[in-house]
Amino acid sequence: ALLEAWNLPRAFMASFDHSMVLRQGLHLLPEGAPGAKALLASMKGLTKAGHAEVDKVIRSNKWYKDAREAGLDLTGGRATGFLGKEEAFVGSRFAKKIPLGVGKGVEISERLAHSFMNKLRMEVFASHAAELTRIYAKKAGTNETTHQMLVRQEGLKKSLRGLADSINILSGRADLGKAENAAAILNGM
Repeated sequence: ALLEAWNLPRAFMASFDHSMVLRQGLHLLPEGAPGAKALLASMKGLTKAGHAEVDKVIRSNKWYKDAREAGLDLTGGRATGFLGKEEAFVGSRFAKKIPLGVGKGVEISERLAHSFMNKLRMEVFASHAAELTRIYAKKAGTNETTHQMLVRQEGLKKSLRGLADSINILSGRADLGKAENAAAILNGM
């Protein structure tokens, strides 16, 4: 609760606009189609039903399981605490309780951010994972042994983990290692 109160000003600063697109999505926007899809999906986040629909579409993506296994960080949903939120909205639990429409604005802003960033991360992962899979499939020979196939499959898994790590870093969800416990404190500064 104390950390959420500490992060309350940040939640306000990130609300009432759609700055998440450039603030955390800028490095992935040159991907083209994934960015456009994410921007359209984020508009559905204006409503709870639309946000749930975007989440459902993300979870039904054929690369979703691979993305999660590779470590792609998707926020919201069932995740709780600091790890379940975009950093800007860590203090939003308190902010959502403020009357006169302020709390509602923070809630909508948080849904927009989740919808946009999760859709962007998933779409970028899916497009590159498909290409990586094609590349690794080309490496398969007609006389490939079981060992060679396992090595190739492990190489693909390692590449998918690298892809997920890169997307996480480029979209503001880098692994902070030992500093992860201090993330909520640092976020509020």
